[in-house]
Amino acid sequence: MHRRKAPRNNRRCADHTMLHADPSRPARPAPRSPVTPVLATLLLFAVAGLDLVAGQQFSPWPLYLLPVAWLAYVRGRNAALAAVGLSALLIAAVAVLAGHPFASWTWFALSIANRAAALGVVALLVARLAAARRLLASQPGSGLGSYG
Repeated sequence: MHRRKAPRNNRRCADHTMLHADPSRPARPAPRSPVTPVLATLLLFAVAGLDLVAGQQFSPWPLYLLPVAWLAYVRGRNAALAAVGLSALLIAAVAVLAGHPFASWTWFALSIANRAAALGVVALLVARLAAARRLLASQPGSGLGSYG
């Protein structure tokens, strides 16, 4: 008589997982709406439009911080760093279209890298702040209540 092998299933069934879930591991978050990244992207393009209209006399590049910081706070580090990359590309495109005032392309590239680094530092700090706030809000007795 042929003996049937037990199936090798590395995945646990849903009932087993629910019964023996590890309480120290956070539950998987619900899917997020794409509204925040889309609005942040639109804001970045609006700031780039303002930057292009302003020309060489005024540089509103600190305004790029608003959507980057907002995205970092709401969506986290990876989304914010993607916004920093898009911001750097937009700043470079606006500078090229407006006729950058630098003596050479090296100084132009260093200027873009400097602005991207500043945006990146702020994005990382805000993302870390948001993560710490979420962690504190999840602790009972922290006084922060539920984090929205």
